[in-house]
Amino acid sequence: MIVVCYGIHKSASTFTYQIVKEILLANFDSVECPDGVFPAKENSLAQFKDIILSDNKVLVIKTHGASTPYVDELKSQTRVLSTANYRDPREIALSMIDHGNRSREQGQENVMAGIETIDDAISLLKVEIKRFETWTAHDFNMPVFYEDICFDSIPNVKKLFTHLTGKPSTDEDAQAILDKFSERKNIMFNKGKKKRYEEDMTQENSQKIVDAFPEFYSKYINN
Repeated sequence: MIVVCYGIHKSASTFTYQIVKEILLANFDSVECPDGVFPAKENSLAQFKDIILSDNKVLVIKTHGASTPYVDELKSQTRVLSTANYRDPREIALSMIDHGNRSREQGQENVMAGIETIDDAISLLKVEIKRFETWTAHDFNMPVFYEDICFDSIPNVKKLFTHLTGKPSTDEDAQAILDKFSERKNIMFNKGKKKRYEEDMTQENSQKIVDAFPEFYSKYINN
C-alpha cells in the first residue's frame, strides 16, 4: 500500500503528512516513512516497491510533484491513497514572498528564493495548482483545506482517519493524535494566520490573484 501526501507549498502539507503518519503507525503493523520529498515516479520509488506491493505494509511519502502514470499503474497492483493540501492562493503568495525574502537574506538556493513579487508567486502557483488538480482527479484522493486542518483540526483529523483506515474514529482519538504535536519537538506544527491577505495585501493584488485562478476559487475557496 502507498499513501501520497501532496501539498501546494505553504498549505500545511507537512502538518498533514505528520498526522497521516501518526494515524498509519497506530493502525498498521509495518509503516515506512522515509525522510524528504519524493516524486511519485517509478525510479524514485523503486527502492520501496516491495513495501508498496505488500498487503500488510504501508509506504507514506510527501511530495510537491504532480501525479504520474506510475500512480495509475500502481492502482492496478496495490492500494493507493492520497491527500492534497490547498489554501487560498492570496495567503500562499504572501507566505511565498516571506520565504523568498528569508532565503535570499540567508544566501539559500531553493524554490522560494526567486519569489519577490506577487507576479512571481502567481507564476509558481499556476504550476502548483495544476499539480494539485492531477491529484484531485483521482477517486482515492482527499483534498485537505489549510484552514480546516489547522483551525478546525479534530473533525478533519477524523476525516483523515476514515480515509486512511476505512474506520470511524472519535473526538478522543483525534485529540490523542493532535496531542503528540505539543509533546514532541521534532514535529513541525506552525499555525499561520487566517485571512492574512485582508491586512497585508492591497486590494489590487488580492483581485489580481483571484482573477488569475477563477475556477480554483469557485471550486475550492468560495464554495
